[in-house]
Amino acid sequence: MFQQNDRFWELVRSAPETIKKMNWILEEINRSPDNEELYMMIIKALPRSGHSLGYFMARTIEEKLGREELVNLVTDPVRFFEAYNEVADVKFSEDALEVIKNLRDAFKVIHTFDSVEE
Repeated sequence: MFQQNDRFWELVRSAPETIKKMNWILEEINRSPDNEELYMMIIKALPRSGHSLGYFMARTIEEKLGREELVNLVTDPVRFFEAYNEVADVKFSEDALEVIKNLRDAFKVIHTFDSVEE
């Protein structure tokens, strides 16, 4: 169990490098949105389903903007990324954020369509 915990903190410490990697992949998706290999690269680039990266980003937001602001971001993943970018040293590019926004919008359309069918 301690080894797993140590691995988590190791991943948190390496989060800035993971963000750089994710940013590159998202920029490539923005240029080639039909390249399915790029989406698989995201999955491979996010150890532990992104939990350690999310923790790093959340902690950064909380340290700079406060817990109340962090809690307010829970319902809007895009705003979470934008808030992180506002206070972070290692940021996501506008192209990368555009992909995240597009994924959110695509999810909304699918979710709305599913609700109509029920």
